[in-house]
Amino acid sequence: MRVCLLTHALTPHEVTGVENHTAQLAAALARAGCEVQVFAPCPLEGTWRLAQRVEERCGYEVHWLALGERRPDEEGNEPGAAEAFGRYLDRERPQLVHAQHLIGLGPLLVAEAKGRGIPFVFTAHDAWLVCEEYRLLRPDFVALDPAETDALGRVFLARKLLDRLLPGADHQGLVLERDLNDEGRALLADVLDGDPRTAGFESEEIEGMRRRAERARSARLEALRAVDLVLSPTEFLAEVLRSGGVEAPLEVEPCGIDLAPFRELERTERAPGAPLRVAFLGGVSKHKGLHDLLEAADGLEGVALRVHGTSSDRAYSERCRALAAAAGAEWCGPFTHDELPGILAATDVVVVPSKWPENAPFVIREAFAAGVPVIAADVGAMRESVRDGVDGWLYPAGDVLALRARLLQLAHGEEARTVDAPRSVEDQAAALLERYRGLAPSESERPRARLEHLEVLTRRYEAAGDMSWKELVERALDGYERLCTELSPGASSARRLTRALTTGSKLGERLAEGERARAWLGRAVDESRRSEEELDARARWQEESQSALAEQAGWLKEQLAAREREVEAVGAERDAARAEREDAREERAQVATDLELASAEARWLKGQVEFSEGEVARLESERRSAHKDLEERTRATEWLEGELAERDRRLAHAARELEDAERARDALRKESEHRREVGERTREEADWRGEVLSTREEELAEERRRSLGVEQELAEERRRRLGTEEAREHLDAEVTWLRETHDALRDEVAFLRGEVQAREEERARWAAQMESLRTQQERLLEHELWLRGELRRLLDAISGPSEELPAPDEVAERVSDAVEALGASEPEEGEG
Repeated sequence: MRVCLLTHALTPHEVTGVENHTAQLAAALARAGCEVQVFAPCPLEGTWRLAQRVEERCGYEVHWLALGERRPDEEGNEPGAAEAFGRYLDRERPQLVHAQHLIGLGPLLVAEAKGRGIPFVFTAHDAWLVCEEYRLLRPDFVALDPAETDALGRVFLARKLLDRLLPGADHQGLVLERDLNDEGRALLADVLDGDPRTAGFESEEIEGMRRRAERARSARLEALRAVDLVLSPTEFLAEVLRSGGVEAPLEVEPCGIDLAPFRELERTERAPGAPLRVAFLGGVSKHKGLHDLLEAADGLEGVALRVHGTSSDRAYSERCRALAAAAGAEWCGPFTHDELPGILAATDVVVVPSKWPENAPFVIREAFAAGVPVIAADVGAMRESVRDGVDGWLYPAGDVLALRARLLQLAHGEEARTVDAPRSVEDQAAALLERYRGLAPSESERPRARLEHLEVLTRRYEAAGDMSWKELVERALDGYERLCTELSPGASSARRLTRALTTGSKLGERLAEGERARAWLGRAVDESRRSEEELDARARWQEESQSALAEQAGWLKEQLAAREREVEAVGAERDAARAEREDAREERAQVATDLELASAEARWLKGQVEFSEGEVARLESERRSAHKDLEERTRATEWLEGELAERDRRLAHAARELEDAERARDALRKESEHRREVGERTREEADWRGEVLSTREEELAEERRRSLGVEQELAEERRRRLGTEEAREHLDAEVTWLRETHDALRDEVAFLRGEVQAREEERARWAAQMESLRTQQERLLEHELWLRGELRRLLDAISGPSEELPAPDEVAERVSDAVEALGASEPEEGEG
C-alpha cells in the first residue's frame, strides 16, 4: 500500500514533537511493509517557490515543497500549496493520505485528495481543526471557547494591539502581566472584554475580524466533512473536537514513540546527598510555562535545574535566561533528537509546566521510555498521560508554590516511582495499517471489465492508473529494453538503439537522409527569404533617399531666408542689448545698495527679535514672581480671614455671656420677693457678677487690642496692595509697548489685572466687614455700660440709702418699680 503522510513541517527543519513523530511513524510504516512518502514544506534554497524535490531516506521518501515565509489567507490556506499538493497526487498516486497537521498549509489540501477519490485520515495533535488559536488561550492566558467566533475575532484584534504596544517583539499572541504597563493592560482588557474602540479600532474592523474568525472556522469544518476518519490521541481532545463541531468519524488512537534508542540506555543514578537533577525539555514559549518552573526553583537548595530547548520568542527567551541565571539553573540551549536519550539518562525528573490545555506531549512518553518520572501541570489531557502518584505527579497549573513544594519533597528523599514503558510506534503503525486497509480498496474490490476481449487491456489500464510516476518511468524503461532487443538482437540496450538509428540500418539511413534534406530545404528557404528582404530594403532605401533630398533642398531655401532675417534682427538686438546692459549696470548697483540696506535691516530686526525674546522671558519671569506674590498674599488673606472668624467666635461667646447675665438678672428679680436674708445673698451674688463683668471688660479690652493688631496687618496688606498696584501699572506700560508682537503675554497680564481687581474688591469687602465688626463692638460696650448702670439701680432700689432694711412689702414695690423702669429704658431691637 502506498501511503502519503502529510505534515506542516519535518525534521531536520523543525524538531518539535509532531515533526519527530511523523518521521518515526514513516519509518515504522515502512518497516511494516508499507510504501511511505512524506509530503512536507520547507525552505529550499536555490529553487523557486512551490518547486518540489525528492529526498531518499531509510525506508521512505520525503517530497519537499519549497515554501519560504508563509502568508496564509484568512481561511488559513497558503497560496499555491493546495495546487502543488494536487500535482504531487497526480504524479505519485498514493492510495491513502494521512495528515498529521495542516497549520500553515490550509484545509484546501483535503479537497485536493478527496477530489481524486483518495481516502483521507487526519490525526489531530491539538485543537487547530476547530479553532485557529490552537492553544485555546487568549493573549492574557484566559481559556478560549473554540465555538465563540466573536471571542476569536477579539483575539485577532488583541494581536494587532500587541504589535503596536510591543513593536519588534515576537510576542506570539501571548503576553505576561509584566510585559505591559498599566495603560497597555487596560487597553488589552478593553479589546478582549470591553469596547475595542477605546484601543483605536473602528467598528468595521471589529466586525471584519469577527467575520474572518467565522470564515476560518467554517472552512475547517467544511473540509472535515469530507475526511474519512479523524484520530485523537486523547479522550480530552476528542471531546474538544466533538464540542467544537467535528462531524467526521472520530476515534481515539494514542501515539507511540520509537523505543529503540532507549532499550539499552544506562541511567546514571543520583548519588546520596547529591542535588535532584531536574530537566525542562522543549520549546521555550510562554504557553509552555518555563518561567513558572524557574520561579519555583529560584533559591531552592538541593535542586539542579537544566533547561534544554530554544525559541523564536527572543524577548521571552532572554527573560528566561535571566531567571535561570538568578535561580542558579543551567541554560543548555537546543538539542537534537539523537542527544535526547543521553540527556534523560542523567535526569531524575522531567517537569512539564504547561499553561495551555496540552494534548499528549511527546516529551512525557520519551521520559517514560528512559524510566524518568514526570511532574506535569494538571491541565488539558495531562491526567491521561501522567498518573498522579504512580509514574509522576500533577500540580495545579500556574501554582508556583505547589510546584516548589513538590520539588522540595523529591529533593529530600521521596520515593522514586515505577515508570512503565509507553506505547511503541510499531504498535501504532500496525493499528494504523488495519485502519488503512479498511479505508483504501484492494484490487479485488475494483470494478472489472464486462467484455472478455477487453479484460487484459482493462487490467493494464488499471495497473497503469495505480502506478506512480516512478513506476511508470520504470515500466517505460522496460519497454525501451524490449524495443532495443527487437531492433538489434544480441547487443546491449543502448548500442541496440544506437545501431538501429545510425549506420547499418535502412531506418537509420532514411532518417539521416530525411534529416539532411530537411536541413538543406531549410537553408534554401532561409537564403531566399533573406534575398527578398534585402531587395525590399534597398528599394525602400532609394525611395526614402529621394524624398529626403527633396525635403532637404526646400529646407535649405527656408534656412537661407531665415538667416537673412536673423542678421537684421541681430543688429537691432545688439543695439537694444547695449542699452539694456547700461540699464542692467545701474540696476545692479542699485540692487547691491538695496542688498546692503536689507542686510543691515535684517541684522537690526534680528537684534530686535532677540531683544523682544529677552523682554518676553523677563516679563514671563516677573509674571511668575507676581503670581507667586499673589499666592503669598492670598495665603495671608486666608490667615486674616481665619483670625476674623476666631474673633467672631469670641464675640459670639461674649454675647452668650451677656445672655447669661440677663438670665441672672431675671433670677435676681424673683429672689427680691424673699426676706432680708435672701436680699443679702442677692447682694453677694451681684458682687460676684460685678467681678465677672470686670473680667469680661478685660477680655473685651484684650479683644480690642487684637482687633487693632488685625487693623495694622490690614494696613500693611493695603501697603503691599499699593506696591502690587504699582508693579501692575509697570507691567501694563511694558505690555502696551509689546502689544503688537506679544498678544499672548497681553492676555495673561489682562488676566492678572482681573485677579488683582478681584483681590482689591475682596479687600474692600473685608474692610467693610471690619468696620461693621468695630461698630458692633462699640455698641456691645455701650450695652455693657448700660447694663452695669441698670444693675446698680437695681441694687439701690433693693437696699435704699438708709441703713434700715425696708419692709418686705416695700421691697416688693420697689423691685416692681425698678423692673418697670428697667423695661422702659431697654434699648430697641438692633441697638448693640
